[in-house]
Amino acid sequence: MIINQKKYSFRSAFSMLELVFVIVILGIIASISSSVIVQVYQSYIPQKAAAAAAAKTELAAVQIANRLASAVPWSIVAKNPAAPFTDFRLLSDIALADTGEKYTALEWIGVDNDGFNTGVWSGFCNTATATQTSCTSNGSAFLTANTIISNLSNGEVGLNGTAQQPVVIFKTNANSFTSTPLVQYSPACMGMTSPANTSCAIQATAATETGLIMPAGLKAISEHFVLAWSAYALVPEDCADRNGDGVSECDLNLYYNYQPWEGEQYTSNGVSRVTLLNNVTVFKFSQYDAAIRFKICVQQSIGNNANTPPVTLCKEKVVIR
Repeated sequence: MIINQKKYSFRSAFSMLELVFVIVILGIIASISSSVIVQVYQSYIPQKAAAAAAAKTELAAVQIANRLASAVPWSIVAKNPAAPFTDFRLLSDIALADTGEKYTALEWIGVDNDGFNTGVWSGFCNTATATQTSCTSNGSAFLTANTIISNLSNGEVGLNGTAQQPVVIFKTNANSFTSTPLVQYSPACMGMTSPANTSCAIQATAATETGLIMPAGLKAISEHFVLAWSAYALVPEDCADRNGDGVSECDLNLYYNYQPWEGEQYTSNGVSRVTLLNNVTVFKFSQYDAAIRFKICVQQSIGNNANTPPVTLCKEKVVIR
């Protein structure tokens, strides 16, 4: 008799002890991984807020620096927005620490660099043939400049009822057509600190492409001049403690497209305004010789947790005039 025999094969498997060890190890790894992930996420949130604040602040600071680089140096004024015509200083006379209290607004006249770069005015006046009411500027195209400036100002009409005209500003007073030895161009006689005084604001009209016509009156003409069509003002406004941390945050607004020599101020109706930066906690500025320094600090909230303090970031820049 033949008996069939079955062959049995044996395979190794985990014992209960080994399974327990594996489960314990996996639990340890899972707990470590979850804590690492939580820590990474917790550090990512403030880093993201700081990066957003840095990007916005840098963009605003670059725009401010570019505009200040085109400012007429003696026209830059620090003002108290609550009393802009009675409480102000030339920026060159103010220290950085002084602007944190009441001198929080910065105002200046900007050179028409777009017109200069495109060749519509050369910046040179022939003083040998200049008179009290005219100036020849070879290489200029003033008729074209009038059109460009009108377009830039949206064809606005000044308070005197006539079309706004650019103002011509001479850098020095080498050739004086005055009844006094010198004429000092300053914000005080450009309508910036006293709306009634525009005695040194020389409104220019184009006689020909190369000829400027100016009204009679006190002026000092030099071989170097610039054209301007707008003043600018940086003003922190709508300030309030927005997140309950005891610090006041403001909107930093830029005003433009207004002419003090026409009687307009940045507070006048119809003046253009844009908000450069929100949640500004510090806006300070000072000037020493040809260097203008300013500092901006902003707050950026972290998520929606009211108990989490916001990120604060500051930027400083120096503009060489």
